[in-house]
Amino acid sequence: MALEDLAQVSFVNEDFLRKHGLSTSNVLDYFYTSPFYLRCGGPESINERRRRGLREAATTGIEFVVAGANADAREGLLATSIFVLQRVLRRPGESATPQDAFYVLAGTVYKAPSLVDIFDGALSQSARAASSILKKQLESMRQSKEDEAPQAPDSRLGDGWPAWCNFERPAVPAVWLRGAFADSARRAGVPGGEARETGPSHPP
Repeated sequence: MALEDLAQVSFVNEDFLRKHGLSTSNVLDYFYTSPFYLRCGGPESINERRRRGLREAATTGIEFVVAGANADAREGLLATSIFVLQRVLRRPGESATPQDAFYVLAGTVYKAPSLVDIFDGALSQSARAASSILKKQLESMRQSKEDEAPQAPDSRLGDGWPAWCNFERPAVPAVWLRGAFADSARRAGVPGGEARETGPSHPP
């Protein structure tokens, strides 16, 4: 199993929990039974040299330590216990450098994601969100342009005629009608030559 695959793994040793429970004094022993210990340098760690009783100075190399525990974990309450373990690198004359972190939640062991994985996941999520926003903005702009485009007026004579053709008959101005009536009256010999409007000023 590759190290990157461990982020998808959880581990429970029910037999150990039934026999010993879980507390700050035995949580490392519990962790030693997990695949995380085996795959993350456990067999070559300072912890393993101590377990084998080696007398050589165990000051250099990988070590697994208990970094924290909640109150329930310190009291041995398994159902609500939380432990934080760290894999650290120790060198003579230097402070321990954290390498990996592990959580033990109610007896289940998990590997915490690395900062690189968290940063990469955040970037991927941000890129997907930005892409979605840009896509929606482009769709909105296209829709706005379509709504603002001038619509060609309907033609009563069918779609075969261009839109600029105007077949509407405008109303005749009233002053034209009065002039036409006056001219007709003069020709007919009506005294005074005044026109009389006999119909509506605007033909139907």
